[in-house]
Amino acid sequence: MVVIKKGYHLDITDILIWMGIFIITVWALGKATGLINSPVWVDMIPVFGVVVTIAGII
Repeated sequence: MVVIKKGYHLDITDILIWMGIFIITVWALGKATGLINSPVWVDMIPVFGVVVTIAGII
Protein backbone atom coordinates (compact mmCIF):
# COMPACT_ATOMS: atom_id res chain seq x y z
CA MET A 1 0.00 0.00 0.00
CA VAL A 2 1.32 3.44 -0.93
CA VAL A 3 0.72 6.34 1.41
CA ILE A 4 0.58 9.76 -0.21
CA LYS A 5 1.08 12.80 1.97
CA LYS A 6 -1.31 15.63 1.35
CA GLY A 7 0.39 18.95 1.77
CA TYR A 8 4.01 19.79 2.34
CA HIS A 9 5.75 20.74 5.56
CA LEU A 10 8.80 23.01 5.33
CA ASP A 11 11.79 21.73 7.34
CA ILE A 12 14.86 23.67 8.43
CA THR A 13 16.78 21.73 5.77
CA ASP A 14 14.50 23.05 3.04
CA ILE A 15 14.94 26.59 4.34
CA LEU A 16 18.74 26.22 4.41
CA ILE A 17 18.86 24.82 0.89
CA TRP A 18 16.69 27.61 -0.51
CA MET A 19 18.66 30.24 1.43
CA GLY A 20 21.90 28.91 -0.04
CA ILE A 21 20.48 28.98 -3.56
CA PHE A 22 19.20 32.52 -2.95
CA ILE A 23 22.58 33.76 -1.67
CA ILE A 24 24.45 32.34 -4.65
CA THR A 25 21.91 33.73 -7.12
CA VAL A 26 21.92 37.23 -5.62
CA TRP A 27 25.71 37.22 -5.57
CA ALA A 28 25.93 36.12 -9.22
CA LEU A 29 23.42 38.77 -10.32
CA GLY A 30 25.17 41.48 -8.31
CA LYS A 31 28.53 40.47 -9.73
CA ALA A 32 27.20 40.37 -13.30
CA THR A 33 25.57 43.80 -13.06
CA GLY A 34 28.56 45.43 -11.35
CA LEU A 35 26.82 46.10 -8.04
CA ILE A 36 29.45 44.05 -6.23
CA ASN A 37 32.98 45.40 -6.47
CA SER A 38 34.95 42.41 -5.18
CA PRO A 39 36.56 42.97 -1.82
CA VAL A 40 37.87 39.68 -0.49
CA TRP A 41 34.93 39.04 1.87
CA VAL A 42 32.46 39.60 -0.98
CA ASP A 43 34.21 36.98 -3.08
CA MET A 44 33.56 34.55 -0.23
CA ILE A 45 29.74 34.94 -0.43
CA PRO A 46 29.27 31.98 -2.84
CA VAL A 47 31.32 29.83 -0.46
CA PHE A 48 28.98 30.78 2.39
CA GLY A 49 26.02 29.96 0.13
CA VAL A 50 27.45 26.54 -0.68
CA VAL A 51 28.10 25.87 3.02
CA VAL A 52 24.51 26.78 3.90
CA THR A 53 23.19 24.57 1.09
CA ILE A 54 25.34 21.63 2.17
CA ALA A 55 24.23 22.14 5.78
CA GLY A 56 20.63 21.91 4.58
CA ILE A 57 21.30 18.67 2.73
CA ILE A 58 23.12 17.06 5.65
